[in-house]
Amino acid sequence: MYHASLIGKTFTDICETGAVGKIHSVFECAVNIQIDRPINGLVTLLCNNADIMPANLIVHAACWEEPMKSGDTVLFTKDIVYVNNIPVIGGIATAKQWKRLSDEKIATLDKPVFDAILHNCKVVEGYLHKNAPLAAPFPIMPLSCVNPLEFIGLGAGLTPAGDDFLAGMLCGIIFMEKLFGVKNPYLPKISKTIENNLNKTGEISRHFLRYALDGEWGRNTEDFLVALTKQSCLDVFDLTQTASAEDTVPGISKCIAKDHYPSSRGSATLCLVASINRKLSFGASSGADELRGCLFGITEHVTLSQY
Repeated sequence: MYHASLIGKTFTDICETGAVGKIHSVFECAVNIQIDRPINGLVTLLCNNADIMPANLIVHAACWEEPMKSGDTVLFTKDIVYVNNIPVIGGIATAKQWKRLSDEKIATLDKPVFDAILHNCKVVEGYLHKNAPLAAPFPIMPLSCVNPLEFIGLGAGLTPAGDDFLAGMLCGIIFMEKLFGVKNPYLPKISKTIENNLNKTGEISRHFLRYALDGEWGRNTEDFLVALTKQSCLDVFDLTQTASAEDTVPGISKCIAKDHYPSSRGSATLCLVASINRKLSFGASSGADELRGCLFGITEHVTLSQY
């Protein structure tokens, strides 16, 4: 039986309440489970080093060795997850819990000047352009002209590039709203259009978009948002050198730990690079597409807030 090491707040609530679901899909390091109550959507079992999100649970394992397949019945209890009545994951009640920063905590984070944020977004965009080529051509337009229907389902894979971009855009805008306390005038209409057209993409993509619409993101995305907006103007040379310097790698896991965002420029850059590289390791291009969406959302929100 596997042992739970890290669990998202929504997953904890599901186990506390108790629920029954069916396995939706199985991959080497992930198992998606469809449940109807207390939420209607997917929850995910993951292996070591995966990104934690509200409805995820991570176990101490390199990959799944238990025989699980689509359609298997899953029972969630306070301390054990059963598959076809066989105990598969234990230690849920004592596992470390993760939840995103509270709105109050985000509002108290350091706030660099708008010009510094815009500058940092351009630097990171350049880094992505060099290290993560576009999977799909995204329309270039101001936020006021964005039509989510041009993005939903755009691209191939379980989470098409257009969906990943939209999820990142929503997270970037909502994070900035919480950071500066300034509402985005275009977000309600965009969000409503996405919500009303979720049926135009696959179930796994719908899962991520639903969380983004609710202002819920994963740990790696949060680390990126906090690191990007915490430091003053970033230098493209510093970013590239930090990313390629092997002697910085041992410090990445410590630096990216929750609430560990040093004020020194070098350490802040290390945190940012670590968060970017973790996102880039997710999927064929999903992490990069989400980051591009974050940058777009942040840039557009800051530009609107300046006037």
